[in-house]
Amino acid sequence: MLEGREFGWQDDEATAGVAVLSSQLASRLFPHEDPIGRKVDFGVSPDIIRQEEDSGKGLTVVGVVQDAALFKPQTPYPMTIYLSFMQRVDPGGLVLIRTAINPMAIAHVSERTVRAMGYHFSIRTQPLEDRFNRMLIVERLSSWLSQAFAGAALLLVSLGLYRLVSYIVDRRYTEIGIRFALGAPRFSVLVSLLYDALSTVVIGIMVGAPIAWGATHVLAARYVDIERYSAGGILGALLILMFAAFFSGYLPAVQATRIDPASALRRE
Repeated sequence: MLEGREFGWQDDEATAGVAVLSSQLASRLFPHEDPIGRKVDFGVSPDIIRQEEDSGKGLTVVGVVQDAALFKPQTPYPMTIYLSFMQRVDPGGLVLIRTAINPMAIAHVSERTVRAMGYHFSIRTQPLEDRFNRMLIVERLSSWLSQAFAGAALLLVSLGLYRLVSYIVDRRYTEIGIRFALGAPRFSVLVSLLYDALSTVVIGIMVGAPIAWGATHVLAARYVDIERYSAGGILGALLILMFAAFFSGYLPAVQATRIDPASALRRE
């Protein structure tokens, strides 16, 4: 609640119609004015309110609430008007009940209460969290698939780097043996091979990081409450990639430091 009050049991069919507006709708209807106490009409349109919708005329605004993504989390916050269930019942509508205890603990009680009021249409009670989770099935499936593909891509990159460094070691087998025979420290050979592996990844990061940064803007335009730039997420992904590249190149590089100069010469 931003202004005014919530609905109460006193807001029934025997009292004047009341409504609660979302912040965006209140600003649209009453710019630079206090909406509390003002009158609004609710219906299909201002000039074609059906006979059974007469209760939507002359509603008194009693409260203003924060904007919310009610229907689809992917859409921007809609301008919304809330009506009292005690005054206006829509058989196909959605009734929100707020409770301080487990919602399912009062599910049967709420259903009996509604039926006791004389409303005999079908009622299905579910926690808001379950409804929200159902809305996000496609998005979460896409997220899981994206993570699976990302993991597969990381595995392929690691295997590719491993084979690349192994190929470099095999091609430079004799050269490395001669360098050892001439007194070159094994650590310098290790650093040289790791440099070859990591330099390829660094070039890929320089290309991929701006693309990842731009992708966050595309996602932010589609989904509500997604940050346009998540430095922590992108930095974490880069660190994981660098670690995978280092580990993939380290194993064949260590094997190269164990080359025997005599066997390398005999191989040539």
